[in-house]
Amino acid sequence: MQLLVRDLTGQIVLQVTLRGHLPLHDLSRQVREAKPEWMHSVISFLSDQTMLQNNWDFQKLLRSGSDLELTAVAEEQGLTFEEAFSACQEILLEPLRHAHGGNVSLDCSFTHLSFEEQEKLHRKLMKHFDCRLSVALFEDYRTVREISEYVYQENVKTVRLRAELKALG
Repeated sequence: MQLLVRDLTGQIVLQVTLRGHLPLHDLSRQVREAKPEWMHSVISFLSDQTMLQNNWDFQKLLRSGSDLELTAVAEEQGLTFEEAFSACQEILLEPLRHAHGGNVSLDCSFTHLSFEEQEKLHRKLMKHFDCRLSVALFEDYRTVREISEYVYQENVKTVRLRAELKALG
């Protein structure tokens, strides 16, 4: 059985002869390897304009025994929460150590920082995460934990919005 995977432009990304079982996650890995610019993307597959929702859908198509053609769609995945949390710690803890004399925890407040220091951190976070953040960031979110959760959610929204705008052309 032949499996042909194309991108949205119609270019062939991968062509394989299948013998036996192929999990959907393995196909995603092969597509990422074939198209390195997609290495950090989430890969979705379409069959006749229908999105394959899971491995079960893919296995049903494979059981048909017919040659199969799929369209691969790469979507930006954005940050994991762990990545956002780690980066926020790196950016935010140093000024807190300075303000609190070196003894800080993830639940330290930003109230000891001047407005200028908060503004500088705000700009640094926006630049690092490439997304818009509330100007009242340090009033609304008081700790590194809270800011990390907020930054993660805003990054997810930004990635989704960019994907929607890209799809609209």
